[in-house]
Formats: sequence, structure tokens, C-alpha cells
Amino acid sequence: DYRIVKHDSKNAKDRQIEISVPGRICLFGEHSDWAADYGIHRGFCIVIGTNQAITAVVRPSERFVVETILPDDLGRISARTRRMSCPWKPETLLAAARDKTEFFRYTAGTAHAILTQLNLPHGLDIRITRMDLPLKKGVSSSAAVCILVAKAFNAIYELQMFPYEMMEIAYLGERLTGSQCGRMDQACIYGKTPVLVVFEKSKRIQIEPISVNAPIMATTRVEEVPTDSRYGKGTI
Repeated sequence: DYRIVKHDSKNAKDRQIEISVPGRICLFGEHSDWAADYGIHRGFCIVIGTNQAITAVVRPSERFVVETILPDDLGRISARTRRMSCPWKPETLLAAARDKTEFFRYTAGTAHAILTQLNLPHGLDIRITRMDLPLKKGVSSSAAVCILVAKAFNAIYELQMFPYEMMEIAYLGERLTGSQCGRMDQACIYGKTPVLVVFEKSKRIQIEPISVNAPIMATTRVEEVPTDSRYGKGTI
């Protein structure tokens, strides 16, 4: 979830919090969120977090800043970094969110949703310190970073948002980039707790944590689809 790295109640600018958000695996009910969204029928799915995650140290800022360390060719931490810095204004955040060449566009979209929905006067400084969650492998890395941004604002500015509210902010932020994400991915906010998610058109999603008597283990596997596959060549 998150832990306080530094907290001075007399000076909110000195507050630092470490936040970690995993990816997610859908055990049952893949795409049922879309079935509900199109009004075909109610959707049901069971989701659980992955062992891999995105971890960042966050603190208040007058701007919106995101920085991450880039790994070398062997996946080891290097001295190289990637950074985005935007004025805390809706127009600049919107431009960054819609820029297809911007690596941090999902974070900018979520920040824009926070700013326009809640009218916060200040932004955040987000330093991603660890990221072993694979990108573009179907484990909702984009939703995870959007949830991380929503949780960061919630923790730093003590907004007292409910999980479903942060999920909505993350969904709106990711959709702003042009992503065709559904409403299931944001369940990664529950981490390693398996949850039953119920979708129904034009209604708020329902989420119920599941108690299990034995550990649930979810693993991911990446393999290349043969060239003669009816789905075309690629990875799954």
C-alpha cells in the first residue's frame, strides 16, 4: 500500500510517502466489464494483484513531476533517468496526456482528472524508484501507474477518497490519453487481496474482497504467437 517516509505536520511540503501498486491478473470474467458497458449483460470477474509492482516516493510540488530510473540492457539500475515536468495547469496536463510520444502520458491524464475533478491547488513530485512490472504484457501496467498517481494525491493531501473513487479517477485519466481501457484493470488498487468485481451499465461498480482458505498463486507467461495463427503474429 504505502508508508510514510517523512512527515512534518507543521510543514506539508516536507511530507514524503512511498507507494507501491501491483499489476493485476483476471482469474475469471475477462472482458465482462465491456459486456456490461455495452448493455449486453451484467459482468462479473475475479481479480488479484501480481507479485510485480511499481513503487515510487512522492511529495507535494507546485508542478507535476514524474521521474523514473532507466534500467540498462541487463535490467540493472543505471544512472540514466526519464523525466516529465508540467506546470500545474489543466491545459498543459491535457497536452501531455494526449501526446502519444510522452512516456508519462498516463500519469498526466490522471493528474488532469484530479485537478479538474477536485480542483487541487498543488501538484506532486513522483520519483519511481522500482518498476519490475512488465509493460504491455496484459497485466495492467498502465492502470497500475494511474492508480499510483491517484493514491499519491489521496495520501499526500489527505483527500480521504474511497477505493472506488480513486479507481474512477484512474479510469478517467487513462481514457483521456485515448486508451480503450475497461473498468476492470483499476482493481489492482486492492493489491494481493482477491476481489469479485460486478459491472452493470450506468451504475457504479461493486467490489467485494474474497476470503480464501488457501493461497492463490497467479503467474504470467509470455510467448510468441505462431505466424500462421488466426490472431496474427505477436506476444501474449
